[in-house]
Amino acid sequence: MFPRTSLLAAALAFAATAAASPGLSFSVSAPKSIEGVANLKLSSVLENTGDEVIRVLNDPQTPLSKLPTKSFTVTGSAGGHPSFRGAHAKYDPEIAAAKGAYTTIQPGESVRLNHDLSTLFDFTDAGEDDYDFIPNKPFTLVKEDGTLEHITADLPSRPTAKITGNLAAREVPTKRNKMRIEKRADFPGCSSSEESDLVTAYGAATSMANEASSSISSASSGDARYEEWFGAYSSSNQGTASGILSKVAGGDWTGFSYDCSCTEAGTYAYVYPARYGEIFLCGVFWDIAVSGPNSRAGTLIHESSHFTQNGGTDDIVYGTSGARDLASSSPSQAINNADNYEYYAEHP
Repeated sequence: MFPRTSLLAAALAFAATAAASPGLSFSVSAPKSIEGVANLKLSSVLENTGDEVIRVLNDPQTPLSKLPTKSFTVTGSAGGHPSFRGAHAKYDPEIAAAKGAYTTIQPGESVRLNHDLSTLFDFTDAGEDDYDFIPNKPFTLVKEDGTLEHITADLPSRPTAKITGNLAAREVPTKRNKMRIEKRADFPGCSSSEESDLVTAYGAATSMANEASSSISSASSGDARYEEWFGAYSSSNQGTASGILSKVAGGDWTGFSYDCSCTEAGTYAYVYPARYGEIFLCGVFWDIAVSGPNSRAGTLIHESSHFTQNGGTDDIVYGTSGARDLASSSPSQAINNADNYEYYAEHP
């Protein structure tokens, strides 16, 4: 039999642990009907329902991000989905945590957010319907010691809105100089030193992509480099990966537009897949080496693989360990993940 004092101490410790458990609730509001996608705007409240201060990363895959990324899943009553027209970003949660790129919420308090989805989703093919707007609920918390903890927010309701009228997504303005006569790189928002750094970076990316394309074109069963980043060999998957890297390598990097206006901490870069040749460089890009793992050259390859014209890869997982695990567990997903192409190119 345990002493009463020991039982009391254990009970108090358990109660303290339970009381300190973090909790999140995410409530989204939408108008019952929206006339025209240009008016597609939602509001939300992210509430700290726990008993401790929480620091929530402004991850591009969550509604806390200011980047035009996919943080909502939109589904019609007939099962249809609008086409996503927003951006894909390369992101590192550990760097974001170290740079303080998170939202702090006190216990019992909340933050109110507005979401303009008018440029992100095109309903032309999906058609008029009642659509559910479900936010991505997994969030990442930064603990006191700097480590990361994953949490899934409660979603009290499923916001639904009827979309009618003009179903096309609103166009995103571009700073790219479309009137250029000479086909040469464009650097909107970049300083002279950033321009110089980018010329060096896309030169390194050209060499890196050419080597990767040449290597993967002859990959076969038992090829260690191929299987590390794309999993068990199959001629079909090898053909898909080889085709994407061939298109990336064949791009005219000297004719791309490199926009330096993004300052998001924890983010390397982003692109709009349909806007071929336009890359937005963010905070992390300027802190990394020209070549090697998670480099500037590799980042440009990562972003270029997102372009629809090159194959339109996705961001299923981030990081070397995540990419290796994906290759091992799901080769069919690895050939659609941008980081896997980057790491294949960076690890000859």
